[in-house]
Formats: sequence, C-alpha cells, structure tokens
Amino acid sequence: LAIVFNPAHGELKPNSEIPIDVTIYNNACGRFEDVFVSEIKGLPLFKFPISVSISGSPLIIPENQVGLNYVTSPPTMAFPTLVDNSPQVSKTFKIKNTGIADVNLAWNIFDQRDQQNRNPDDNLFNITIGKNS
Repeated sequence: LAIVFNPAHGELKPNSEIPIDVTIYNNACGRFEDVFVSEIKGLPLFKFPISVSISGSPLIIPENQVGLNYVTSPPTMAFPTLVDNSPQVSKTFKIKNTGIADVNLAWNIFDQRDQQNRNPDDNLFNITIGKNS
C-alpha cells in the first residue's frame, strides 16, 4: 500500500487553503492503518490517523483467450452438446492472481439458465486469500 499526497510540500500563505490530492496505490485486499505526519517548521508535529479498507478480487480473466465469450459477464465458455458415451471434451482458460498473496479457489458448476436469473452480487466461486495449505 502506498499513499501519495500531491503537492507533497510547499508554502501556504496566511488565511489561505489549497486542495491536496491523496492517491492510494494498492496490490492487496484488507484493512490498513497508519498515521499521517506533517512537519511545520517551529510547531509540534501534526498527526492524524489514516484508515483504508480495500476489497475486491485479485483475480482477473486475461482477455483474448480463444473459446471465452466476453460478451457475457462474467465471461463464459460454451461446450458442445454431448450424447451418452461420447469421448470426453476439455477446454482450457487462464486466470491471473494480481495480488501479493496465494489464492485458493473452489469452483462451482451451475446450469446456464441459472446464470440468466443470477443476482449479479452473488459470487460464482469462493475465493480465500492467504497461505496455500
């Protein structure tokens, strides 16, 4: 986690104010706490706490993979209709962990009709972040 203040230093005239842009760069989910310290010549240090909560999934499905339909959200992979005793059919796609911790996946299979009635807030698979065991 990195927090950048812009401008990081400068002069502030009497009875004036300036906007300070605060940008947060992150590569991990979780709650982060720190203390911002500002030094003003001749005065005690000015301190205030910073608390940041970052959520979301570190997983992405890289684009331009043959066989994935990117018109749907999330992308889908269609399989042909198979008859009883057909040879097995397999396809491969890639996912990428953009985070800094191991990710354990638990995949679920569901009927395509369920996808059409699915609440977009429902998770399609379970993700746990932490040590791989």
